[in-house]
Amino acid sequence: MNGQAGFPGGHFPPPKGEKPHANQKRAVFSSFRGENSALPNRCGAGVLSAALALSLLLGGCGLVRDRHALEQLRPAETLGYDRLPDGTVLLSAAVGAPEDETLTLTGTGQDLRKAMEALKQALGEGELFLPNIRYVLCGEAAAREGLGELLDYVLRDEGLGLGMELLLLRGTAADTVTAEDPAVSEALRAALAGLPDDRFRSSFRETVLRLREDGAAPVRLLEVRREGDAAALVCVGLGILRDGALAGTVTGHAAEAAEALLGCSADAVRRLGGQSLACTLSPCVFQTEPEGVRVTVRVRVTSQTGESGRGAAERALQDAVERETAEVLRLSQELGADWLGLGRALRREAGADPETWLSGLDVSVTAKIEWESEDDTQ
Repeated sequence: MNGQAGFPGGHFPPPKGEKPHANQKRAVFSSFRGENSALPNRCGAGVLSAALALSLLLGGCGLVRDRHALEQLRPAETLGYDRLPDGTVLLSAAVGAPEDETLTLTGTGQDLRKAMEALKQALGEGELFLPNIRYVLCGEAAAREGLGELLDYVLRDEGLGLGMELLLLRGTAADTVTAEDPAVSEALRAALAGLPDDRFRSSFRETVLRLREDGAAPVRLLEVRREGDAAALVCVGLGILRDGALAGTVTGHAAEAAEALLGCSADAVRRLGGQSLACTLSPCVFQTEPEGVRVTVRVRVTSQTGESGRGAAERALQDAVERETAEVLRLSQELGADWLGLGRALRREAGADPETWLSGLDVSVTAKIEWESEDDTQ
């Protein structure tokens, strides 16, 4: 199986018999068509752990034996996915251990299934508990080769939830997941725990649905930054998956504009006209017009600026946001990838042909600046 398995033709694996978990994963695609809207947004590790514990306790095997079985479970917290130059799959994992310690494991194989078997064997004593995984970090090289095998594996495996968040990492994921440097390990945990809930999230569920419907999908992009003995894992933008492979990236202020185009709010700080302006970009509004499509971005400025200095600052901020938003739209057209899902938005709002906007649809951008008054901050 190569890195592009299953994409872009939508040939996802068949369900394994009639097991409930397989049916639930198949319901992801039914829910997109409106046949099943009851699928939860995230598979909670706590719920899975509690269900497992309850089943063990009620299984009639004896309390002592059940407790021993629970003690042998080693929950995987973060999974890393890389591909070596020869095509070998490299998996890495941060695993919870007794006494609040964290173990790091690696496993390699000619395909992802064999690499997972090697990862489980590397644990030695105990059993690797996969439903606890919340984040999967993918190295940039592996993403450029294609993540089709990984996405197919998650859809097939009954121990992995579609609520896991898919994250791209500049460099090699294994270097971060298994880092001996305590600063890097702590930076990983802090960064993942601190990802804001109100910003764009790239779960496996959302990524697969976007790839299936649009042929492209955005994924959050991270990198490790060092300063002396300290290290930090920071969000630097978004990666663009096209047909399951990394086709490009959006960083800096353009990434903030991209989040607004994706329907999320984005906080930003702009240095314009000799002053710093703290502002928030609201989700974009699309409106069809005879000559094309107009995109409106509302920007709420929270910095307090005197009336005398607002005019020049407002014009500069408006120009910057319009330029950055247009830049993101141009990149989508250049890549031939509707990773913003605008085709669906146009079809929903005005019945426009979703195929035409990428090739020749005229899109204009307007930024509307709203200044927050002093009364709003009190």
